[in-house]
Amino acid sequence: MGGLGSAKVIVGNGAMIADRVVLLPGVKIGKFTVMGSGALGLRDNEYKDGSTWLGKDDGSNKDLSRDTITPFGRAFYQRKASFFVYPYAFILAINLFITALSATYWSISAVAAAQVLRRIDLHNSKQVTDIYRPSWFRPGIIYGLIGLCFVVVLNIQAILAILWVIARKWIVIGQRRDGQYAWDTSSYCQRWQLHLVLSRFVYKGYGNGGVLGPLTGSAYFVWYLRDMGARIGKNCALCALHSLCFCKIVSVSVPGIPASGIQNSHICTSGM
Repeated sequence: MGGLGSAKVIVGNGAMIADRVVLLPGVKIGKFTVMGSGALGLRDNEYKDGSTWLGKDDGSNKDLSRDTITPFGRAFYQRKASFFVYPYAFILAINLFITALSATYWSISAVAAAQVLRRIDLHNSKQVTDIYRPSWFRPGIIYGLIGLCFVVVLNIQAILAILWVIARKWIVIGQRRDGQYAWDTSSYCQRWQLHLVLSRFVYKGYGNGGVLGPLTGSAYFVWYLRDMGARIGKNCALCALHSLCFCKIVSVSVPGIPASGIQNSHICTSGM
């Protein structure tokens, strides 16, 4: 009574009591609560489950308890976002599907070359043409046809892949605006991740750098970035291994120098 006498001290499961901690009679430490160095458990006080306390010079305690979960954690794990969050099963399925579809898509050129040779062989059996007759130049003709068909189909695929990425960017993301986009309050981050998955087509088919690799430094790459929403001056040459993720907020210019004066710039803007 009156702050005197003895009382039971209760320490919950998983709690941690550090060095130089004083627990006065009647104090109750909750489950997984941390009483840090120098903390004072006041008489008859209760420290809630999962809280963290640290001693101060004046004898009081500093409450270090805070919500450590990130906006992504609230959205993805706790499902507390203000929009529908894709479940893990859907994310796994769309990644597997796009990976398989991309591999299949870029194999079309090789299959098309084989089919063209097959059709020629069928016509040859009807004596419409005789390019397969034994001769010293037959290997050159066959390899030439394979190469021609492969190059033509591959370039058509590249154009379609670029058009797909541009259309998908405006459909999935739309017009990009400056600002903060937390995972639990805006669907932008989720749509951006979907955008990256659906963009895999453009990074395949042409080796390192994908379809955009051969275009860097040319006017075609600038046209592509403009179609993605970037503002780029005249006579610019941009060299990058990756496309601009946020083209809408990128403007290529130098203060005091006309846009036509910018000739070469090396940029790596993936993730800007």
